[in-house]
Amino acid sequence: MITNITERMEIGYKIKKIREFRNFSQEYMAELLGITQGSYSKIEKGQTKLDIDRFQLIAGVLNVEPVFLLNFDEGKVFERCNRCVGSPHKPENICSISAKCNPKKMGGQADEQS
Repeated sequence: MITNITERMEIGYKIKKIREFRNFSQEYMAELLGITQGSYSKIEKGQTKLDIDRFQLIAGVLNVEPVFLLNFDEGKVFERCNRCVGSPHKPENICSISAKCNPKKMGGQADEQS
């Protein structure tokens, strides 16, 4: 169980960032997790103790491995995604979380939205 407030806030921030990269709403996440939007918001703010089962469930909803979620670094996402936009690349877990840099868009097809 993640009980330290600093750790909870850090994990909550990472969850929030990955959720935003996925373009998922808090309401959507809460529905899939079987909790209210308010309860989910508290997870992202680090105001709720997070047990391992709930943590693994959140990682599953976000379609990432729990270890990826623990080690998530927002700066690396932009660094890797900037390298793959406009050129073919190997699918990478970190790159695939962003709607703007999707490994399925191979062959130099960059997202039209800027």
